[in-house]
Amino acid sequence: MDGRETESMPVKCRKCGYGNPNWEDFCSNCRANLNPNLPYVLKAGEFVYPEDKEALDNLKQTEPLSSIINLVVDSVQQPMMRAKLLTGGTWVDQRNNPRVHGLTKACAKVLALDYLPEICILESPKMNAFTIGRKDKPIIVFFSTLVENSSDGELAAVIGHEMGHVKNDHQPYHTLAYLISRGITMLGTLSILSIPVDLMLRSWYRYSEITADRASLIVTGNPDLVGRVQVKLALGIRDLPEDVSIREILDQQKRLEDTAVSQFAQLWTLHPFTARRIQQIEEFAKTKEYAKIAEKIQKAKVHHCKFCAARISDNTLFCPECSRCQR
Repeated sequence: MDGRETESMPVKCRKCGYGNPNWEDFCSNCRANLNPNLPYVLKAGEFVYPEDKEALDNLKQTEPLSSIINLVVDSVQQPMMRAKLLTGGTWVDQRNNPRVHGLTKACAKVLALDYLPEICILESPKMNAFTIGRKDKPIIVFFSTLVENSSDGELAAVIGHEMGHVKNDHQPYHTLAYLISRGITMLGTLSILSIPVDLMLRSWYRYSEITADRASLIVTGNPDLVGRVQVKLALGIRDLPEDVSIREILDQQKRLEDTAVSQFAQLWTLHPFTARRIQQIEEFAKTKEYAKIAEKIQKAKVHHCKFCAARISDNTLFCPECSRCQR
């Protein structure tokens, strides 16, 4: 087999059987990861916040609650949101937004996602993003102002955060927590849920945000950048001048967050206070767990064949072991 034949050989998706160009990392049809174990294996358990894992495992074992919420997500939330996005959003692909599309693929590969999320941008003056759907059909929604006022590194940090939710299968239970927090009782038996259960779900939701922040750090490798993004989003500002001291802002916020009133108010929120989030990011960056992940990513920069994992130089066109094209 010569190089031209190898170059044109399609890669068959193991999920749907679709033939993809051999330079693609994700299936063009079903969006599945074509090489989920390359360049490395990364499991959600390697970076999940322990309290998040414990609470989520308990939620998943609670029947019929788990089955009900998955049914709601699949049959109600995602179809309704998709219909809304089809009329009011811009769906991202290589042609209409190569910047966001490229960052999305790169972040998904770093986190070794099973499926590449769809990306939609909604026109909005807010600095925000959110994720819907289950981990095999995730949709990440960005508000236009966030995309327009973020550097590539800042946007990668946000993408990594949202993908952290995808990796850990947070979305269905985020939906549950959101519905209950808004007092929506249309799910029948869920209307009898008490305030203690509401508070428990809010507490888990905050833990899940810490896990997602860890994914943001894994993608960027830069705790200062992740902290800067957290401050921008928390304050809702489009630009944070370089000469602004993040540490001074955090010190001021921490003094406010440590008051008894703030601690009580935190019980009723779905997101941790900003100073606590950044403290958690900085602490995780110093752990052995993060060091192992960072080393794994760094080693992957030594190029390997996309198909047989043979070690190759970064400018190799055809793998010397399996002869397949790397472009």
